Amino acid sequence: MSASLRWTSRRNRRCPLAPVNLDDDGAVTDVLNLALEIGSILLSSGEGAADTVAQAESVAAAFGLPNATVEVTFTSLTIGVNRRRGRPPLSVIRVVNYRTVDMTRVTRVARLIDLIVRRQLTVEQAADEVEKIVESPHPHSFRVAVLGWAMLGCAVVVQLGGTPLAGLVSMVSTFALMYANRYLDGKRLPTFFQQVVGGFIATAWALIAFVLLADVFIEIRPSQLVAAGIIVLLAGLTLVGSIEDAITGFPVTSAGRGVETMILTGGVLGGITIALALFGRLGLSPPRSTRPSTETPPSTWRSSPPPWAPPALPWPATPPCGRHCSPRPSGRWV
Repeated sequence: MSASLRWTSRRNRRCPLAPVNLDDDGAVTDVLNLALEIGSILLSSGEGAADTVAQAESVAAAFGLPNATVEVTFTSLTIGVNRRRGRPPLSVIRVVNYRTVDMTRVTRVARLIDLIVRRQLTVEQAADEVEKIVESPHPHSFRVAVLGWAMLGCAVVVQLGGTPLAGLVSMVSTFALMYANRYLDGKRLPTFFQQVVGGFIATAWALIAFVLLADVFIEIRPSQLVAAGIIVLLAGLTLVGSIEDAITGFPVTSAGRGVETMILTGGVLGGITIALALFGRLGLSPPRSTRPSTETPPSTWRSSPPPWAPPALPWPATPPCGRHCSPRPSGRWV
């Protein structure tokens, strides 16, 4: 998707500029607001700072403001333009409060940018399209998205050597922590504490399942269930995005994203620690990891994929539902 946005930006440089009255403060402000609105959608949907700046400047240039400058500082976007001598410069600023990976919005914005580049939309029409994109629902309901993340957690357990039944047990904690975080987000609880609650739920359920089900008919390893919960909780963090921002020349944004990732990861670890300490006081400590004896041949101890692992390999493809990706008519996810 990022490559598609860059290709659209390159095409825009060859397009003739639309006439705009630089002396009309209202008209110039409308173009700046439109460009900044598109940039904020891209940034809040998981795009990097470089792509966001390129697309916002392309939109402004398409409507006759080739000298507009966009600056991204973590969650703050600023766009400004210098006009002719005697006219004051204009600037608009916006702060992105909610950031998540939403590929459907990115796809729709990319199509909108393509129409703007082709001179098929006026500023008013483009603003209406942006409003429709913001107000449009996701292609999948929250339940479907949670099911995708739960299947990812199940696949993680299986790939770590757990049984399919243990993977199904891990899906329970995924549903619980996702719905709990959604409720807490509605109460405006900071994301750090949401991660703490998520880590606590994943660990508590792993210990409870080990105590109740391990001696019945299911082989439960709490470490596998906790690992699945950690991956689900940290899957939406933008560590790769922070590295990309550092490489592309946005060190401040990169540092902000990196610190955010470390803080949220610390929240997950805090929740795990609280659960272990609480259940330890109740006498429900997890089993200690045992190393293989010296008599065990190394070839048998080194875990090879279990016989049911190959069918689980396609399961990590389920997160497109959690990333709010929309399928193409051909069946491919975008």
